[in-house]
Amino acid sequence: MLVLNIGVAAFIIAASQPEFIFYEESDESRYYYTLERRTVFETVDFIESNFGASAHLVTITDEFEQVLVNRGLPFGPLFWIGYTDTFQEGNFGWVTGEGSNFEFWASSEPSGDGDFVAIDPASSFRPGEWVNLDGQERIFAVIEEPIPPCNVADLEKPFEILDSVDVMEFLDAVQLGKTSADLDGSGQLDFFDVITYLGVFDAGCS
Repeated sequence: MLVLNIGVAAFIIAASQPEFIFYEESDESRYYYTLERRTVFETVDFIESNFGASAHLVTITDEFEQVLVNRGLPFGPLFWIGYTDTFQEGNFGWVTGEGSNFEFWASSEPSGDGDFVAIDPASSFRPGEWVNLDGQERIFAVIEEPIPPCNVADLEKPFEILDSVDVMEFLDAVQLGKTSADLDGSGQLDFFDVITYLGVFDAGCS
C-alpha cells in the first residue's frame, strides 16, 4: 500500500502489515517509529536491513527536537533512542557522534541499570522523559533518516523535480523498474528512493 500527501511530502509506504510508520519531519530529518518490539541490538539490525546507510536510532540534541520527536508517539510504550554509554561507562553520547549537552532524563535517571536509553511518552512529570535500560528489553524504537540536500547528484533525467506531474512520472517509472536512480544510496531501487524523491520535491528543488 502506498499513501501519499504530495503537499507536505507525508506518506506511509508499507506492506499489509507495516513494520514502521513515518510520523514526523523536520528540515533535516524524517522520523519513524517501529510497530514491533525488539531489543536494541535487534533494532539496529532492523534499521540496517530496511533503511539506507544514513538512518539510525534517533538523536535528540535540543529541546525543539525533543518536542518534535515525542509529540507524535503513541502514548504508553517506551521507544529506543540513540543515546548510550557503551563507548565509556557513565558518559552518555549519541550513536552518530553528534555533540550535545541536551538531556531529558526522568528524575531518578540515569539509574545505572544499563547502557541504553528509551523515551517515555507517558512519563507523568514531563512527557517524553528518558529512562536507562540494559538493551535486552523488547520495546519499540524511533528511527531518524536524514533528508538529503537538494542537489541529489544521481537523480536521472528525464525525472527532474519540477511539479506534481514529474512526481507521478517518477513513481510510474519506479513501479515499472525503468529507472536506476538510487537516491538514498542503498545500492538498490526501492520505496526509500521514492521517499527521497518526494522529500526533495517538497523542498522546492529542481
